[in-house]
Amino acid sequence: MGKDAMAETTAASGPSYSLPKSFYTAPEVFAAEKERIFYRSWVCIGLLEDAREPGEYFTAAVADQDILVIRGRDGELRAFYNVCQHRAHQLASGRGNLRRIVCPYHAWSYDLDGRLAYARNSESVPGFDASAICLTPVRVEAFCHLVFVNFDPDAPSFGEQTEGLEAEVRAVAPKIDDVCLGDRVEKVIEANWKVIVENFSECYHCTVAHPSFTQGVVDPQTYRITPYRAYQRHDCKAQPAERSQYDFDRQASAHADSFTSWYVWPLMALQVYPGGAVNSFRWQPLGEGRTRVVNDWFFAALPPSQAERKLVHQHRATTFPEDFPLVEAVQRGLQSRGYERGPVMVDRAPSSLSEIGVRAFQDLVRDALGDL
Repeated sequence: MGKDAMAETTAASGPSYSLPKSFYTAPEVFAAEKERIFYRSWVCIGLLEDAREPGEYFTAAVADQDILVIRGRDGELRAFYNVCQHRAHQLASGRGNLRRIVCPYHAWSYDLDGRLAYARNSESVPGFDASAICLTPVRVEAFCHLVFVNFDPDAPSFGEQTEGLEAEVRAVAPKIDDVCLGDRVEKVIEANWKVIVENFSECYHCTVAHPSFTQGVVDPQTYRITPYRAYQRHDCKAQPAERSQYDFDRQASAHADSFTSWYVWPLMALQVYPGGAVNSFRWQPLGEGRTRVVNDWFFAALPPSQAERKLVHQHRATTFPEDFPLVEAVQRGLQSRGYERGPVMVDRAPSSLSEIGVRAFQDLVRDALGDL
């Protein structure tokens, strides 16, 4: 399937209906998603800036699997299941810098490359072979300033899976490798992760639910959605200067006067706002009806400019929290005996009123889960 095949197929097919409501509410579906989606896909779990120097590490989770990401003395970024090979104690938490990875239970210590360095009293245990013991590795890749992991040893690389994405991102944000984290907020939402992703994948609701965004940041009349195999791109122009809610240099680059957003299958999104501020979302499914959302803002330099602080404040006070009651109300509605599934609104020109992104996302879910 070529890079444009998803867009062509989705646009050409006829009317469709959404996933059955059980896909958003049933524990057995969530269990299947862990095995067939979360554990077989490239999942964004953190930031490269948290593990740039030897010994720097951070921990994260993909569903119920804890991960330790650490920079080796050789400069290589590595990821391991965050579990000691002795009696399964968690090795580390949070983030920091380590000379060695030491288990807090029995003090087994591992080198930064995962090999067992020392186990107390092992010299007294007949046949104990430290060289045969190593932390279990997890595939890890850096993409711009983000870190992705994949539990599937046979999966295509992140670059192969998202062919074309990196070129698109770098064209819009050429200095993305150098941005700094300027703001973060986390929120646990009482909604299935797919409800949240579907909300993100369309702007059909934007003029209804996000008036400050559509009247003071972007021009919804220019909004276009283009789905590909493992990601989709949303583009539109910024509102003119006299209507913009914040000031920015519209001549700074070819894309300074536009908004671009990418959803990357299955659990993250990246956005470049007019003026160049970069925004990311990571979704962490906690159960069939609960999801943690991590929203980060990145800037070329810290502290952010006054205009950038105004943008973040606008987003924090309006666009970001305006979605919470929407997706939680959908999750409650999915419990109703009066609903099974509904039509997906896909128009011929994938405009702001089109749910072409929702259908593309649901097609990926169907392909991954097959017959349940």
